[in-house]
Amino acid sequence: MKPAAGTMTATDWRFTNPFFWETEGPQPAEGKRPSRGPVVIHAASRAGWPHPEGKPHNLCELFFNSVRAHPNNACLGYRPVVGGMPQPYEWLTYEQVGELVEAVASGLAAGAGLDKPGARVGVYGANSREWMIAMQACNRQNACCVPLYDTLGEAAVLHALDHSDVTVVFASTEKLPALVKPLQSLKGRVRMVVWWGAGDADAANALAAHGVQVWEWQQLIEAGRAHPRPGISAAATDLCTIMYTSGTTGKPKGVMLTHGNLLAVVAGQLLGMDKLGEIIEQKGAPQRFTPDDVMISYLPLAHIFDRALEELFMAKGARIGYWRGSIAGLIDDIQALRPTLFIGVPRVFDKVYAGVQERLAGSSIVRRLIFRLAMFFKQRALMRGLRWDEACPLADRVVFCKVKEKLGGRVRLMISGGAPLARHVEEFLKVAMCTPVVQGYGLSETCGSSFVALPAPAYTATVGSPLPLLEARLESVPEMGYDALAAPPRGELLIRGPVVFQGYYRDPAATREVLDADGWFHTGDIGEWTPEGSLRIVDRKKALFKLAQGEYIAPEMIEGVLRKVVQQVFVHGEPGASALVTVAVPADATLREAADAGQSAAEACAAPATRAAVLAALQAAGRQAGLQGFELPQRVHLEPELWSPENGWLTPTFKFRRDPLRRRYQAAIDAIGAGVPAYWQELLSTPEPESGVFGARARSASDAAVLRRKGHLKEQDALIDFLLQMHSTHTSLEVMLKMDRWIVEHRQDPRRSRLKRMVPCVGSFFTPLRLVDAFKEYDEFFALSRRRYVPPNFAELRHVLNIAQVHASAQGLQLITFDADGTLYADGCHMQHDNEMIEHIVALLRSNVHVAIVTAAGYPGQAERFEQRVEGLLAAFRHLHLPAEVTDRFHIMGGQCSYLLRVVGPAKALRFVPDDEWKTPVMAAWSHADIAALLQQAEALLLETAARLRLPVQVIRKERAVGVVPQVPTVYEVLEELAITVQNQMIDTGLPFCAFNGGNDVFVDVGNKSFGLEALMKYLGFQPSGVLHVGDRFTASGNDKATRDCCSILWVANPEETDFFLKLLLNDLRRARAQPYIE
Repeated sequence: MKPAAGTMTATDWRFTNPFFWETEGPQPAEGKRPSRGPVVIHAASRAGWPHPEGKPHNLCELFFNSVRAHPNNACLGYRPVVGGMPQPYEWLTYEQVGELVEAVASGLAAGAGLDKPGARVGVYGANSREWMIAMQACNRQNACCVPLYDTLGEAAVLHALDHSDVTVVFASTEKLPALVKPLQSLKGRVRMVVWWGAGDADAANALAAHGVQVWEWQQLIEAGRAHPRPGISAAATDLCTIMYTSGTTGKPKGVMLTHGNLLAVVAGQLLGMDKLGEIIEQKGAPQRFTPDDVMISYLPLAHIFDRALEELFMAKGARIGYWRGSIAGLIDDIQALRPTLFIGVPRVFDKVYAGVQERLAGSSIVRRLIFRLAMFFKQRALMRGLRWDEACPLADRVVFCKVKEKLGGRVRLMISGGAPLARHVEEFLKVAMCTPVVQGYGLSETCGSSFVALPAPAYTATVGSPLPLLEARLESVPEMGYDALAAPPRGELLIRGPVVFQGYYRDPAATREVLDADGWFHTGDIGEWTPEGSLRIVDRKKALFKLAQGEYIAPEMIEGVLRKVVQQVFVHGEPGASALVTVAVPADATLREAADAGQSAAEACAAPATRAAVLAALQAAGRQAGLQGFELPQRVHLEPELWSPENGWLTPTFKFRRDPLRRRYQAAIDAIGAGVPAYWQELLSTPEPESGVFGARARSASDAAVLRRKGHLKEQDALIDFLLQMHSTHTSLEVMLKMDRWIVEHRQDPRRSRLKRMVPCVGSFFTPLRLVDAFKEYDEFFALSRRRYVPPNFAELRHVLNIAQVHASAQGLQLITFDADGTLYADGCHMQHDNEMIEHIVALLRSNVHVAIVTAAGYPGQAERFEQRVEGLLAAFRHLHLPAEVTDRFHIMGGQCSYLLRVVGPAKALRFVPDDEWKTPVMAAWSHADIAALLQQAEALLLETAARLRLPVQVIRKERAVGVVPQVPTVYEVLEELAITVQNQMIDTGLPFCAFNGGNDVFVDVGNKSFGLEALMKYLGFQPSGVLHVGDRFTASGNDKATRDCCSILWVANPEETDFFLKLLLNDLRRARAQPYIE
């Protein structure tokens, strides 16, 4: 045996694969058999296939070995829910789980007569400790476990029960109703149903009416304890499980796996993890699998991927925590459990990636720039060979830490499997998760785990080398142009070894199609060996494919259903995609209607209305035929020309030539996959209709596009603009040196300073600023000084100013105020319990800093409305039992400057502060008549401007404000234009005012934030030098300009930037005051 060429000659692990070992050379083509590439294995299996510790003969022995070795280790965890609130995880030890397994197994023997080997037992429900205990009880009784995977549909459940001759079913209570019809059809062949959960009396009675014994979980346990029975030992060759998976026709096939198969995958995974850990540990980060590891179980146990991993964890004596079964609560479960290994399918990681991208898309250009620069520099460091925790520690602490905290903060290894992970998602995870990320490959027929990649950049978008449990080779596919002996070698992936299944249950023909006489399993996937000895999946030999969530799709079956409403339809799913797209030739009637309206077939197919109608018809046909949600098309491209053998798109037998069709429509598939951007392009280019809601939306969007092109809405700052101009003749460091000197001079004599002459509207500096130090700090992260031809941009200079202001304000900070929407939470939202700012606000209050929210929201006499806005913060006050001396430092200034509230009592309720205690004489002098006149003028101007923008609105009048709410969908820029126009055109008001865009509306308020800030500072007895205001906009006029003249400011673009600067501020406070605080 020898290492494959070029894989074991270097010492740098980033560009070699020490696990790739060649055992047999290539084979030329012989007869009908194509040529085959060399046989490769994991280097650790050169001396033979591994065995689990103690060499158990079956999975029951494997589990009870762990029970004896780790009796007091936590084994299975769950979260009880009390009063609708999830509690901390509670755990059963290995000893307790072992006792329950014996009781359930004895109950099966005593109550259901399972006292002979080979009985079939179904398990139906979400992952839970009961699911795992039932499965282990099957192992103890040498019964074959048949998982029922409900997303395959009711017909698939019936087929699995019927096909495998199940006699007993374990089910969670929510699955009982779904069992009634299948069990009625089986006419008594299922003798017993054992359920766990809250119970469903109607469903249980319906099952009993058909002659089925219905037992509650605890009832079975008590029966087993009362009548203990010995286990039935299984041989390694005995059938352990039949897992049903979709076939090429859509009919589920039963994959037969023995105890020996699953023992082999556990042993191979353990050895593979240890070897992977040794490689990583050579770089200083131990990654060995230990009994201290924790995983969250949320991927279906009916899939072999999760089943094999849980067997692995239990073999090691590690912990498995089960989710509550709700996607909405998954993140909360993860954060409560704090797993050390996180295993997922691409659909899960796609959601993580999409969630971050969605938040970035809603943030400012600056925020996006910071994140992308952090991604770029860390990715570049990883490519240079730095370890993930050394590549860019500052970016990890400031930018990426929140991403990792979403998964509990303890994850030390992430594994993706079940389907190909998109390259951009994998690259994102490797950078943003601050932990190694590896991608694997496997199928139900190979016990789920076959290949795993090294966590290094060279292995991105590959699935690695074989685990020490199988042999692998590539076989040429001449009809597709793939040659296993070429460079690079490409062909169908073949797998052989102790993990390969025994065949499809009662389907010898299907078995012969994939298992050859030499024991090789033909996967149907086209693979390519990279120079590093890593496998890359590049194509599919079969039409069957997986979506990102790991679901198999049988396109021919789906096409047969959808052809009912169109002439022809081609179903396609890209690797890593989460939904199907279709290319269809519309029905004759659709094209005739278009022709009658004067449209050609091509014009009709390109029309958005036609596409929407056809997509709706396709989805309706799919639902009527019982297709599952993931089998329904989510996008459609319409083709006016029929496919035929004559034009080359069909075979002579009228089957699709799938690869040519995919290549022909790849551009369209990519475009319709984008979805939303394409929609907006259409919307903005749509000619204006004469009337209607859609017309109003299209015109508003078009107007906004014009505004963006004009740059009319760009926020400006004279000082930053001046700094930008200076960069045309100075380096960044020279600019900051001069500014440092000029700011000192300006603070000494503001009227005669050079800075005042150059920037007349510069205003005051309430604290000294050290811009040189701030620039160096920022430059260390973003390398601005290393740019030869690109000076810092507006946003980067804003960040430098913010950093300098944070450091300066920390020295004597007494009060920090926030502009609510846009700084603490997104526009239109409230401060909920999971808001990340809460811990920062509590930390500031505990550090003897007063905190106030200065918001435009105004609710006269309704303190409870303000409480709703900060519900999560007040709940934290109560939960932490903060004393009054701490919560007394928190206030809300509402309606810009109209209402002041404080926290009172143990309930931490908000109460109004009487006006005469805090309002300034100027504010107290504003008359009701002047207020009414101002609001009347504002209302007229709002309506006039909205009409010019062709935006239908509804007027809302308040005590000290007036606003308008759009009555049709619009975009942010239209509202911004409305606010700016009103702010600039209001004249002779007699009173101060401010117009602002609230994200969902536009309001004009009496007064502005500067009055609110000044009144608050006077009420608390603070000077401007001890106050810092955090705002999300500081334009050159109106509310923003007035605010910046009151005190020092931070200009942030979104809550994420607030989070960044508050962490910096709190760090400064700790050092400046030499006192701890609790976050």
